[in-house]
Amino acid sequence: AIIFMMNGHLFLRSEQVLQGVWNLRDVFKTIGSMLVILCPIASVPPELQQDVLVISEEYPTQDDLKDMANSFVKSCNEGGAKIAVDDKQMMLIGETLTGTSMFSAEQTLAMCTSKDGIDTDMLWDLKCKVVSQTKGLKVWRGGESVKDVRGCRNVIQFCEDIMNGEDPPMAI
Repeated sequence: AIIFMMNGHLFLRSEQVLQGVWNLRDVFKTIGSMLVILCPIASVPPELQQDVLVISEEYPTQDDLKDMANSFVKSCNEGGAKIAVDDKQMMLIGETLTGTSMFSAEQTLAMCTSKDGIDTDMLWDLKCKVVSQTKGLKVWRGGESVKDVRGCRNVIQFCEDIMNGEDPPMAI
């Protein structure tokens, strides 16, 4: 048997649950069973660190997100919608959703889609909210630009060349 524990991070703080999980190790090993603890953040208590294998899901790449967005648009259009997304907008969608999980990206894309198309401004706003929910991260949307920097003209030109190049960097 495989037993799934949803939101395990909430329950492993309890001494009784922690002890119960620890007691199941040998019993499950002898009968070939497994306990799978699902949680958004893996914080394994010290008592279980030698007995737990942590597997974390990587965030999807931009190509994965563009493929998901293409499939989403295709399924919407098969359902009767008439959503047109060009390559430039699809690239923007992939860039905007980078850094979110696939589930979060799908949900965000669905909330930003109407019969008129995909609202990329709303998509960006929702992503900012998702990022801001992560402890320690915040999206600053100030109006500063490179033009506000004074002096260091060579450094400014170098940075502008990089940002306006063929493969500009993306960062949080």
